[in-house]
Amino acid sequence: MCYDKWRAKNNEWRVSEKVLLLHAFFLGSIGILLGIYSPLKHKRNDWKFSIGVPIIILLQIASVILFIKYTLQAVINLFS
Repeated sequence: MCYDKWRAKNNEWRVSEKVLLLHAFFLGSIGILLGIYSPLKHKRNDWKFSIGVPIIILLQIASVILFIKYTLQAVINLFS
């Protein structure tokens, strides 16, 4: 986010929104969220980031919880 903001201020080639959202999807969502709500305020008004990234974070949390639940259940079943 910082790199894209720097390039935007210097009127240079930008990182595409698709790439930024892919970074958020592949476990970079906390960094993207920090870029949105830090003093950078980068992409704060874009709904894909202000709404989409928190949704991605919730989906990631849910998937980690489900992964841990089913992994622990498999381990318990293995030893019982």
